[in-house]
Amino acid sequence: MDIKYKNETKFLGIYRTEDVKWEVHIKNVCNMLNKNYYVLQSLKSLTSLNTLRSVYFANFHSHLRYGILFWGSDPKSKEVFKLQIKVVRLICGVDRRSSCRELLKVLNILP
Repeated sequence: MDIKYKNETKFLGIYRTEDVKWEVHIKNVCNMLNKNYYVLQSLKSLTSLNTLRSVYFANFHSHLRYGILFWGSDPKSKEVFKLQIKVVRLICGVDRRSSCRELLKVLNILP
């Protein structure tokens, strides 16, 4: 029986590669956040702003913050934070070119 070699592993929900790059983990976080974006998009027309905010913190923000001390300084992490801004705009119902600085304050979400 052959054992295949992999240069990445998942430990406590964080993907690590042997060269300590965070690309694999960030890609998986983005995939998870995109799924949760779709959930929020589906709920947008059915629920209130307060409920959307609660769902954001339960399903989106929790994945975003997990292990951020390790992977947050990687240059590719900007993709994750772009998704956060996209979700904030969705929750508030503004277009994609409007500033989110005030929206983050209103929703009490740290950027």
